Amino acid sequence: MASRKNTAQVRQDARTGPAGKSGDTGGDQVTRQVQVNQIDQLVWSGQHQQVIERCEVILGQTALPAALKMLLRSARLESLVALGRLADAALEAEAMVALAERAKQGTPLRAQALAARSLVLMRQGQLRAAEDAAQEAVEQSRHAGDVRLHGQCLLRLGEAQFRATHNEAALASAQQAAVVFERLGDHAGLGRTFWVKAFAHARLAQQEASRTAALQAEVLARQTGDQWGLANALNVQTFTNKDIAQRLALSQLAAQAYERAGQTYGRVLAIGNYCLALAELGLYRQALRRAQELLDAVRHLGAKQNLTLQLGGNISWRIQLGDLEAVHALWPEYAAAVADVDEPITRGDFDLFASALDLAEGRPAAVVKRLRAKLRGTPDENPAHRQGALVMLARALLAQGDAPAALKESRRAAQWHRDQNYGRADFGLSQDIWLWHARALAANGRADEAWEALQRAHALLLDGVRNVRDAGLRRSFLNKVQVNRDIVLDWMRESQLRGLPQDQRLVHLSIDSDTREPFKRLVDTGVRLNALRSAGALQEFLVEEVSELTGAERVLLVFDGESGLQVAGTLLPRGEDAAALLRAITPWLEDARMARVARLRYGPEGAEPVEQRSCLVAPLVVQQRVLGYLYADIEGAFGRFGDADQDLLAMLSGQAAVALDNTQWAQGLEAKVEARTHELNARVGELEVISAIQRGVAGQLDFRAIATLVGDKLREVFGTGDVSMVWWDEASDMCHTLYNYEHGVRIPQRPPRREVPMVMQWLRTRQIANFNSRAEQVAAGAPHTEGTDRAHSIAAVPIIGSNRVLGWFALQDHEREFAYGP
Repeated sequence: MASRKNTAQVRQDARTGPAGKSGDTGGDQVTRQVQVNQIDQLVWSGQHQQVIERCEVILGQTALPAALKMLLRSARLESLVALGRLADAALEAEAMVALAERAKQGTPLRAQALAARSLVLMRQGQLRAAEDAAQEAVEQSRHAGDVRLHGQCLLRLGEAQFRATHNEAALASAQQAAVVFERLGDHAGLGRTFWVKAFAHARLAQQEASRTAALQAEVLARQTGDQWGLANALNVQTFTNKDIAQRLALSQLAAQAYERAGQTYGRVLAIGNYCLALAELGLYRQALRRAQELLDAVRHLGAKQNLTLQLGGNISWRIQLGDLEAVHALWPEYAAAVADVDEPITRGDFDLFASALDLAEGRPAAVVKRLRAKLRGTPDENPAHRQGALVMLARALLAQGDAPAALKESRRAAQWHRDQNYGRADFGLSQDIWLWHARALAANGRADEAWEALQRAHALLLDGVRNVRDAGLRRSFLNKVQVNRDIVLDWMRESQLRGLPQDQRLVHLSIDSDTREPFKRLVDTGVRLNALRSAGALQEFLVEEVSELTGAERVLLVFDGESGLQVAGTLLPRGEDAAALLRAITPWLEDARMARVARLRYGPEGAEPVEQRSCLVAPLVVQQRVLGYLYADIEGAFGRFGDADQDLLAMLSGQAAVALDNTQWAQGLEAKVEARTHELNARVGELEVISAIQRGVAGQLDFRAIATLVGDKLREVFGTGDVSMVWWDEASDMCHTLYNYEHGVRIPQRPPRREVPMVMQWLRTRQIANFNSRAEQVAAGAPHTEGTDRAHSIAAVPIIGSNRVLGWFALQDHEREFAYGP
């Protein structure tokens, strides 16, 4: 809450206490003043963890004045909020309230405590309680006679009011705070009052007033070095700016300023607005990918309102993608979150998203019933919700065939937008109002008026991307956002019928482009490609990046394996079939396999460029192997690929091929590691069995019983029914069979015998004998005992003890050759 001047103002009270009676020696006072100054600097520079730690150390001391305790707790609370530790901040707020209750009446302590509680409640999404706490803080600060604190409490109240959609009240509170800060010469505090005004004006759809206030907030924040104030000022400018390129830039600048201020919570908000801009460009998948990180963050923070807003955005984008199954999976959590927060913004969003889902699933009657009830109810202070409801109601009525009723509602929406001087509507779709008004007019036979409304829709569409120099982003805006796609197609048809000159008809295709922009983004794409380790994530990311870099309508990632061509990733307009597209382009993929270069084609041949489809194919080649192909295309009404796009896709395919090959290699390595781990686990099991042998041997006294135990365990370890163990009496040069199983049946003990020279030579040289076939045994002169089967495979190992050969054991396999390795 405090600016640099605010902390300085309360230092004297912090040292001496509210009644002016010092509890410290002079040396203590100087030391604590230095400590407070250091904390002030740390807060201002965004080093919030250090603030928390230093406040903790000082608060651990005894006999601190109450004012100093409150100052330290307030600084710690704001730092906890900045870092998103809302649960800890809530405990701190209650400690501040308890401290204030123990102090004398008429001091500023209760106002400080209540303002702190309001901040925490706001971040947690408890907006009514936050507004009540801030209102009481204002009253307490007025009674305390602390002018600066009163201004701060008014500022806190203004923020609580606009977050609770009491926007007119927020403007009044901000203006009162501005008078205080101007009188005190506190330009940082004054700048923050302009931020509150900008936010409230935006909520009231007062676009010009919001922009003016936001720019004033930015100027004052830069003058005073207030990074938090600067971040807020930049962020609020995204609400009213029609230019998507500028909104993207403002969101990134705001996120950077929040980061410099150490404001984790604020940075989450700025990234959320960046995702909104991506969605306005039609990059829904990219927005969803980034927004998933935000969902995880706000869940961790415990920021209920932000969680609800983020879930709503997620649902809205999935509806646009036609991923209704995912929408239904998310809906219970979203509905529960809206009910839990229970405030106008999220309730209004819920009604609109529920209506969008009903329309997507063919239930216009449900939309009409819901939105008519909403529009008859008590209006909230967010006109954007009423405007959105009017447009969606007109759509539902048209779907029901009630053209007169649809026109009535679309006129109301159009008049509202006209009164706002055609400013940027909430949800970023001002052109939406005019497309549906044009269609309602056309459905009622008012062709000329419909043409005028369509021209307005087309002009608003151009406002959004007039300064987007990246052709890929601009094409995505034109072809992936359904309302923009409809406007372009309606425009192309109607402008031709009305004989509009070609340069006017195709003005949306003639915006200047900077070919460097997508190549700059390609560098970041390559870094992110190589950071992905999952094949699925890599494939999905690759399709998204082709779409974002080129603006393609259709993207296929095709793998070329032993079983033929297989589609591994797609991005297609609704209702189109990937298999059909693959069949159509297979000859081009075959050509790419042979040529191993990216190719660009236009078709149908002889048609006007605007009537042609641009098609790009790039092979994925690594180490002379073709892994697969990237395919992208776009209809001429939305853009046309050129040489730069061909080069861009060729470069991306080169990066992608390496990343895919690395991923496949890594997954193969993981499979090998898993297999090796399995083998090692098996060996561990074998060692455990051998340990059991040793324990059994230790408990036996009879030599033959030991031999039987060892033989049984060896058959268990190796899973075989064919094991023999032979003991060699070196003194008599005789071999005794101690244990012998064949086909799982024990063979009676044979009388002692002398082995053939080959066996004795093998024993004396301590060699392991390995025969992988009967032919190898015969060739080596290996003996065969009459009355037994000759095994297909044999592995025989000497038994060595006290540095001499005692005998050997042999594993045999009577079913397979090459059963045992060396």
